Amino acid sequence: MSIKADVRAERRLRSRTRAFTVGSASGHLTVSQTSGGVPVRVEIRMAKQGSTLNGLLDLLSVSLSRGLGAGVPLGDLLGDCLSTRFEPAGMTDDPQIPHATSVTDYVARRLALDCLAYEQRQELGVLTREERTSGEQRVWPLPAQVARPRHS
Repeated sequence: MSIKADVRAERRLRSRTRAFTVGSASGHLTVSQTSGGVPVRVEIRMAKQGSTLNGLLDLLSVSLSRGLGAGVPLGDLLGDCLSTRFEPAGMTDDPQIPHATSVTDYVARRLALDCLAYEQRQELGVLTREERTSGEQRVWPLPAQVARPRHS
């Protein structure tokens, strides 16, 4: 069954709203999921109603939601949003994502952490501080593990 059919079959979706701050701007991210935990709708709202940023984030919300509804994997949709650079940017109030290069960068990282498996996030380069430093899921080999050429 496709994701679109799942959404139509379910009359109630579970959603989670998270408040966030990037730089000096604050907003809310709402993700609606099927009972199986598949994200099907994303809504991003910023505090400045009527602003250019708010309008662009509305467009991003619709694009992400339509992509998910059409069966595009979330990881594919998020890849283009990561590391985008524009204001507001800077420190966040999210301990797992202490810095973001833009609101779209923050939203993509938050969605990846909340909705994607470790392997998918690793491909996107979105890992928690603990995952980056843990011995079990180390992304880069330790210097002692790297083969070094021997000089005779």
